[in-house]
Amino acid sequence: MTREKDFEEAAMDYCVTYEVSPPSFEAPRHVSTAAPAPSHGDRFMLPAAITSLDPALIVAIEAYAAERDTLVLDCSRLARIDYAGAGSLLAQLDAQAAAGRTVELRELNHLV
Repeated sequence: MTREKDFEEAAMDYCVTYEVSPPSFEAPRHVSTAAPAPSHGDRFMLPAAITSLDPALIVAIEAYAAERDTLVLDCSRLARIDYAGAGSLLAQLDAQAAAGRTVELRELNHLV
């Protein structure tokens, strides 16, 4: 991401934490050519928490998917998802992918 200063700060934290020499910064060799993210109106906003099998959420995703070939799920508000909710969401997204649609999860929290 060509953020050398951020890399150096993280490298120093690594050095102090693990008591080893940090790696040196290397500029990326290739630049990503990913398409730009669609505008907010083209995304399906997931709720802040998915705590169980939520039929209303599944129906809303199905309605959103009926109009598109690419499903873009915005996870920027999603802070928590439990096992049952993850399973039902995965089953829905698998069904959409099996129907030939592309599924993208955007701005997904690494803990989720």
